[in-house]
Amino acid sequence: YLTISRMNIVLGGTITDNDLTLFDDVFGDESVEDIKMTIMPEHSEALTGIQEVVVPGSVQNTLRVGRRLPFRWDDIDYSRFMILSTVLGGYFGSRLMSNIREDKGYTYGINAMTQMYRGSIVFYITADVASDKAELALNEIIYELERLRNEPVGMDEFELVRRCMLGDFMRSVDGVFERSERFCQMKTNDVTELFTDNYMSVLESDAVTSENLCNLANSILDPKEMLIVNAGRVSC
Repeated sequence: YLTISRMNIVLGGTITDNDLTLFDDVFGDESVEDIKMTIMPEHSEALTGIQEVVVPGSVQNTLRVGRRLPFRWDDIDYSRFMILSTVLGGYFGSRLMSNIREDKGYTYGINAMTQMYRGSIVFYITADVASDKAELALNEIIYELERLRNEPVGMDEFELVRRCMLGDFMRSVDGVFERSERFCQMKTNDVTELFTDNYMSVLESDAVTSENLCNLANSILDPKEMLIVNAGRVSC
């Protein structure tokens, strides 16, 4: 259950007493009428398999591969999984980019990411590919998922990804607008700084092992437990 009781306003920069007084005058009335409890809907049964959306005449197909994750935002395994997601498709030198863009030339860009919502977290892979390469690209995505499940991530690769993730985090808090945006996202999703603590702890150089990541990949990255959407000129 959620109770919506007030507006959150984030101020950044040089704030004077006059500014605060003005905001209190305009937004400071704490009286709230007709507060209603909002019931979050139950999660529907997870969809799996391939869904095709035919778009006649398309020269590109849009691919989405993903699933809802069995984590809360404060689970340490969610932070560990973010390492796997980055290895797979979270930076320019990722496995999906190296394989499907650089080696095969099927797409200009392909990414894997997680998205946090209030009450759930999802993982997905996204790419736009030439229509006649869609089936081949999907095969390579599945290949990379299975490779993460069956071949331990080397520590050299982990170190590269670890440094990349640390750099991305520093950029996400580098400036008042970035910090304000981060604060708003955390408030929206009822997330505390425990998430940041977990995230930074798993990026310690000795915090995870190849075995840890392989076990996590086996439990989460089974292509058979994912929904695959292929939209465009479909032939597979």
